[in-house]
Amino acid sequence: MEMKLIPFYVEANRNRMGYILFIGMNSRKVYRVYNDNYRFFNSAKYWVYFFGAFWILKTISGINIHMNFLFSVLILLVLGGVSFWFGNHYIYNKALKKMDLKDVYLTKDEFIDYAKAGRHNARLILIILSICVTVFLILIILYLAVRSIDLLIILTLN
Repeated sequence: MEMKLIPFYVEANRNRMGYILFIGMNSRKVYRVYNDNYRFFNSAKYWVYFFGAFWILKTISGINIHMNFLFSVLILLVLGGVSFWFGNHYIYNKALKKMDLKDVYLTKDEFIDYAKAGRHNARLILIILSICVTVFLILIILYLAVRSIDLLIILTLN
């Protein structure tokens, strides 16, 4: 039977080893997984991935597709969303198999404190994400409006 783990608290400090607390939905146990992401960001592998992604994005930006702007943006958003979803799902399942789960025995009060802190962090992330998406949508609408206004000005000048 597949283990379903729900993360409810993340402790991630810069230049220190952090951890994630999971609750197993099947067993109702609390697990702790230590992560050493700080080592990854200081390694050569990070820079190889960074410059590889930069090179791929630079190559893609040079491709000129002659399509309707709105249609191409929608295709890009759908393909980006689908590839992100499958990539995240693949990486999560791969990481789940390699996790070294340590049992954690928390009192009820400790569990509630961790859950409240995790909820606060999740709300903060959702607020920041919603602000970014709102600004992005406003800028896209303004960009499309300016393009159509420029087209109208050019057509009326002729």
